[in-house]
Amino acid sequence: MNVGLDSWFPENRTALFDRSLYNIDRSETASLRWQDERLALELAIEAIEATPGNVFAWNAAAIAAASGGFDDFARTALARSRALAPNTARAAIQRLVLAGMELEGVPEDETGDSTRTAILHDLKLAQLYESQALATLYETAPDTAEALTRLQTGGIVGAGG
Repeated sequence: MNVGLDSWFPENRTALFDRSLYNIDRSETASLRWQDERLALELAIEAIEATPGNVFAWNAAAIAAASGGFDDFARTALARSRALAPNTARAAIQRLVLAGMELEGVPEDETGDSTRTAILHDLKLAQLYESQALATLYETAPDTAEALTRLQTGGIVGAGG
């Protein structure tokens, strides 16, 4: 299949037979290879429509939305992802990619506690089961690493970063 100026073939061969996986794979390719966040978000939403219970479709949508500046939708998608798979380490590490964005503007009072608690839970899962991926995240995303470190140490994380 030719898409634009680039050819595309799904990384996951199962995606050839599963519409949701197919669109998740295309969404990730659109984001990473083509830098087309609008297309990535459209494809992620199509994946959600195909299988609303697919946590990875929600994560792909969250990442594409945040990259496109749609932070409110990204937060909604992250919350749905957590509701679907709160204890899945692979999903947790994907959600942690957006921890810095998710913590921006979170109130310091108890209304922000659920977000901070959810991120800390994702962090614990990643530390236990995805330590190498977490180390890579800390190396490649210093802003996210700083937000997670401040959250863990009880530093103020909220309005203003």
